[in-house]
Amino acid sequence: MNYKRQYFRSLGLQFISLYRTASILYCIAFAVYVLFSRNPDYFESETTRGTIINPNTLDAAVLKKFHLTVDDYPVVIFAEGTETYYFNGSDNYFLTAIKPNETVRVIFNPGDPKQACIYRFWGYWINADELLYSVMGFAILLGVAILITGKNDTDNEQDEDLLRRIKYN
Repeated sequence: MNYKRQYFRSLGLQFISLYRTASILYCIAFAVYVLFSRNPDYFESETTRGTIINPNTLDAAVLKKFHLTVDDYPVVIFAEGTETYYFNGSDNYFLTAIKPNETVRVIFNPGDPKQACIYRFWGYWINADELLYSVMGFAILLGVAILITGKNDTDNEQDEDLLRRIKYN
């Protein structure tokens, strides 16, 4: 009976080890992906202050020049040198409240300031789509790993016990 407890305990530790290893690898891979996939690139960009404005107050020439859309997304205005730039915020900021006339931090590409976005943790570094798809991928791969390594099979316990007795006796 003691042997059965040890056997099941070792199987439990193997699965915990699998979960722990897979979780650590997922976190490392996701962190590397996030660090090097942001647009504008974090390492080559600059930050400044911008202001959220109501897109309905802009004239058609500005909307056309900066390819802005008048919809639910906020429009951000910021200055770089002597130029003023506008860009549409994105829908990645759904967990944060963005209000007109709010001052926000903007990250932009100095070579092309039209490539800009609001610099917040939720929205720039983490967004819902990437997080959802990566967690789904992790769950699928973890399920495959569990299927490959097998599950607790109590029918083969007697066979394994017999094989161990033969091998070590």
